[in-house]
Amino acid sequence: MNRNQWLKERQQGIGGSEIAAVLGLSKWRTPCDVWLEKTSPIDDGPPNLAMELGSFLESFVVEKYREETGYHVATSLEAISVPGKPWARCNLDGLITLPSGDQGVLEVKTAGDSRAWGEPGSSDIPPDYFCQCQWNMRIADVPFADVPVLFFDRGRRIEIYHLEADVEFQEYMEETAGEFWKMVESRQMPDPINGDEAAQFWPIHKPEKMADADEEIVLAIEQLKALKKEEKKNRTAIKMLESQVKIAIEDGEGIADGDRVLATWKTAHSMRLDTAALKAAHPELCREFTTTSTSRRLLVK
Repeated sequence: MNRNQWLKERQQGIGGSEIAAVLGLSKWRTPCDVWLEKTSPIDDGPPNLAMELGSFLESFVVEKYREETGYHVATSLEAISVPGKPWARCNLDGLITLPSGDQGVLEVKTAGDSRAWGEPGSSDIPPDYFCQCQWNMRIADVPFADVPVLFFDRGRRIEIYHLEADVEFQEYMEETAGEFWKMVESRQMPDPINGDEAAQFWPIHKPEKMADADEEIVLAIEQLKALKKEEKKNRTAIKMLESQVKIAIEDGEGIADGDRVLATWKTAHSMRLDTAALKAAHPELCREFTTTSTSRRLLVK
């Protein structure tokens, strides 16, 4: 299977590397990111160096795992899916078979920073990978997963982590992913989960449109006002609350509690010089190449 075929296959469902983002638990991606990947034209550009290195090292780590455990590991497997739910799918790095005949998932990782990982042998692994393993166990219908990790900051050591199936969490994942897949099929984009996504979703406000604040948003804005008094100490909390308010405002001008305006989030226009064009023109004609950009600034009242 070439890369283009692989990318087309990925658009047919939700895989293990995407499930954490679908659940809103990923460090790197959001549900909107995955939705766009599933509904947009395929970008069949070449893989980056990190992806190529990971693929190159995978077979090496698998072989070291075999040597360490003595277990049989099948690789080069076809994609699998849940019967009746073709969108619930995964590609396994390997399928482990124990001497007892029991089977489990092998999920190979490489990591440059071991601080997000717990004690070897435990199930204490980063959330993205925990979700991936639980999803793959669910799809493959097996009770455990082993995660051999090549750490570059632990003297280039390979450590093995072990996870047991969490059936309750797996059921939650499958239910949530099913609802997400309905949005993919209907081309209905998920709601943004932070302020940056809200700004992309609603880049320009509608004049005089005012969102209605519920008790949760009223409380969030009051907390935001208090935190802004000591902004340097509270930047993370402020960003979270600002995101909550922006998502509530959507494409409106602001938000109100009855007749009281609590906050506004209006489109701002700024004039900027297009420096590339300016270099190609005479300085006295610079106004010809002034461009207008838009942004929205959240003002708490």
